[in-house]
Amino acid sequence: AADCEGLNEGIFKALRQYDKVETFLERYGSSFANHDRLFTNLKGEPLGPDKAYKYWRTEAGKNSNFNYWFSGWLATIGERMGWSQEKTKLATEMYRDRFSVAEAWRVGIVEQVARNGVVHLPDGHRRVRWEATNEWMLAFKQ
Repeated sequence: AADCEGLNEGIFKALRQYDKVETFLERYGSSFANHDRLFTNLKGEPLGPDKAYKYWRTEAGKNSNFNYWFSGWLATIGERMGWSQEKTKLATEMYRDRFSVAEAWRVGIVEQVARNGVVHLPDGHRRVRWEATNEWMLAFKQ
């Protein structure tokens, strides 16, 4: 969606129903911008609608999930897509806004481990991470 302004989840999912770009664009072409980006992979090769859905779901969707939840930033995706720092920042903010409940949980975990040095996982396990605490940071600086 960051490269195709106006593209939403419903339109993106509709890609699966079409086998020709032209037919898809007749129906949805006026709804979003930068159509060529949606139908071209990162190597510059053309994609049909069904291939575009699978490609971008993996390339941008799944990779964004991994990238964001482990770093809090879409740097790798931005680099692969050829985005500027500003565009990567905007895409990160859009992603964060879309998953606000999960983001609150992530931030809470980061704050908890910085305070206590311990993370309690959903499966009941406990992980001690003293190196993630502010206390460790002060000791390291000394």
